Amino acid sequence: MNQKQLIDKFGELSEQIKELEEKRKKIRKKLEELEVGTHFGNKYQITIVEIENPEYDVKKVAQRLKKDILKVVKIVPAELKKYIPEVELPQYISKVSSYKRITPKRRK
Repeated sequence: MNQKQLIDKFGELSEQIKELEEKRKKIRKKLEELEVGTHFGNKYQITIVEIENPEYDVKKVAQRLKKDILKVVKIVPAELKKYIPEVELPQYISKVSSYKRITPKRRK
């Protein structure tokens, strides 16, 4: 495949994935109404489990860990921008990593 064909194929697949994800999301919502356990279709089976996500009391954890709190804290850039002006942020960056985002868009 040449570059144009690769780009078009990538775009087509991305559109199909988006449509499939929307369909999957609707079906998943209906399936979430089922009880916890294993359920069977004709070709597939699903297992539904309840997963708990605890939220910790930040003040209590900070009091308990004191200086060690920095070992368990992750900075969320969107939240940090609420407290430090964006022009000041570069001085606090210790490392920059990157990745390539590829966004397909149908041509008219």
